[in-house]
Amino acid sequence: MSKRYHDTDIWHEDWFIALPKDYRDFWFYLVDDCDHAGIWRPKIAGFNKLYECNVNLTEALKLFNQDRNGDQRVLVLKNGRWFLTGFIPFQYGVVLNLQNRVHNSIYNLLLLNGVNLTSIRPQVEVIQGVKDKDKDKDKDKDISFIKDVVSYLNEKTNQNYKYTSTKTQTLIKARIEENYTLEDFKVVIDKKTVEWINDNEMVKYLRPETLFGTKFESYLNQKGVTNATGRTGANKGSDTKYPEGEVWKNE
Repeated sequence: MSKRYHDTDIWHEDWFIALPKDYRDFWFYLVDDCDHAGIWRPKIAGFNKLYECNVNLTEALKLFNQDRNGDQRVLVLKNGRWFLTGFIPFQYGVVLNLQNRVHNSIYNLLLLNGVNLTSIRPQVEVIQGVKDKDKDKDKDKDISFIKDVVSYLNEKTNQNYKYTSTKTQTLIKARIEENYTLEDFKVVIDKKTVEWINDNEMVKYLRPETLFGTKFESYLNQKGVTNATGRTGANKGSDTKYPEGEVWKNE
């Protein structure tokens, strides 16, 4: 039997004060004897004998719900068990986080007994664990983004880079964190492809570690390109032409 809170304000509730004494005692027994999801298997003989009471279950339901207009304090489930509709919000609050072991156990009991969550009063929200859920969504979004970037690079350069490469993912994620868009990546790929694709010395740098590194911004903002055919673009000697950390011959 788990420990639980008791509502001390109940002594100011008209419906409770109006109950016959045996039924007031039975209410407390019901709250204490139900499981940790607020579900109780009807059994009255032991209570009546132990406490010398004369409680009738049909009458108990009538008394407990008589002022509720359909919004019941005690709901009889299809399997015959009773569900205390206000038990969960009072004991645990209005959010059930399924990453919490106890909350997950409660949720499974509700499903097992066919409890409609809308019958809980006040309403509770069931969450999967906000942080983990959001992380999963962000991870899936990042992978999709990375696949698009690498696919575009392969298409433009006729290469076969893998989006699953840890180094490639790290580089692209770093740029994502700097709020660069897919269109920004495509612009960089387009610019450097035009500049380097026909240059036997430079073509080898059409790769993720060069394009998506720390000079990404300068490549993105490069005003023009200079390729092997002599097409106009960046001024000769401009640092936007050269990948960071590479060794270059003097022009």
